[in-house]
Amino acid sequence: MSPRRARFGALARFMIGVVLLVGVLFLAVFPTRTYLDQRRAIGAVEKRLDVIRTENERMRGRIGELSDPSAIERIAREEYNLARPGEEVFVMIPSEMEAIRRQGTTEEAIATIRAAWGFE
Repeated sequence: MSPRRARFGALARFMIGVVLLVGVLFLAVFPTRTYLDQRRAIGAVEKRLDVIRTENERMRGRIGELSDPSAIERIAREEYNLARPGEEVFVMIPSEMEAIRRQGTTEEAIATIRAAWGFE
């Protein structure tokens, strides 16, 4: 066999090896990457599912609370300023300093005062 043919045979074996290596990498790396991406996606969905389950439990408790007429009346009085016939509702509007103390920033306090006075 001539040296030229021997070099060609070695080059051919090398190229076949490279093609086989690329094929093995293609068959091994891409499925592994897909598997890892799917595991990551499953983890994110499981976290969302936990949040939704927690929220559902909170809502079930709220449903139980709203089954009680006295709780409904309390919410109507506190949150919506509703009253029974013949009763009067008084709303205490906080001073600017009290609003700042409660809200933390001047902008939030101003928004609270505007909302209390019905400017928004």
